[in-house]
Amino acid sequence: MDMALLVAARWLHLLAATTWVGGLIFMNLVLTPAVSARGIPPAPVRMMGIARFRPFAWGSIGVILVTGLVNLFRGAPSLDFLFATAWGNVILVKIFLFAAMVVVTGVNSWFVFPHLRQQAAAPRRPGSAVPGEKALVLLSRTNLALGVAALLAVAVLRQV
Repeated sequence: MDMALLVAARWLHLLAATTWVGGLIFMNLVLTPAVSARGIPPAPVRMMGIARFRPFAWGSIGVILVTGLVNLFRGAPSLDFLFATAWGNVILVKIFLFAAMVVVTGVNSWFVFPHLRQQAAAPRRPGSAVPGEKALVLLSRTNLALGVAALLAVAVLRQV
């Protein structure tokens, strides 16, 4: 495989992972606490952030999938290699974490977020929580934890 293609694949893979996990960090550790500290109801801000971030998250997923396959086929000479080596085992952990993140992102994107958007439009008492908001926060934090674990797997991968 051409070296320029491999470098581009690795760079795009890292850029997409940084975009996805960095966005999760920003949403969970910066944006929501900042608006909550000012007394602003976090649900509308969270929904605006998610609506804006979703295309980047799904774009990152696509790039990670394609570039991950390119990197995998370059690094693993056979399927047995994944199960017989420490490198392969770490890659399998990364694949599992990525798949879990995709599932959580799908649940948030296609089920929780649309329900939350619909509930936010319904009349309710000022200051009351939007039904479904806790599920969204829990899933978002779960995704962040999975992303941080995937980054840890990358650090381990560099050592095996």
